[in-house]
Amino acid sequence: MLPYISHVTNENAAKYDLDWHLLAAIGYQESYLKPNSVSPTGVRGLMMLTNSTAKAMGVSNRTDPVQSIEGGAKYYDQMLSRFSDVPLPDRNWYAL
Repeated sequence: MLPYISHVTNENAAKYDLDWHLLAAIGYQESYLKPNSVSPTGVRGLMMLTNSTAKAMGVSNRTDPVQSIEGGAKYYDQMLSRFSDVPLPDRNWYAL
């Protein structure tokens, strides 16, 4: 993982009380940690955010790896909250 991606991943994991390994794994699964990734359906960036999700998370540039990781971490945290009635560790599966 590139040093700045590692730093931003660790920083956002701490901010949202997430496991940085899981946050990095989400980025790897979504884009192989490639900031300029684009899918046929139009999702973009390291965390492969849709345009509407990016806007909702305050991301103005989906291909900016810092913004993408921040947006992905925030979104995952919101999904964990949405399924707060599901006990951990199963809540992670619902959030993903």
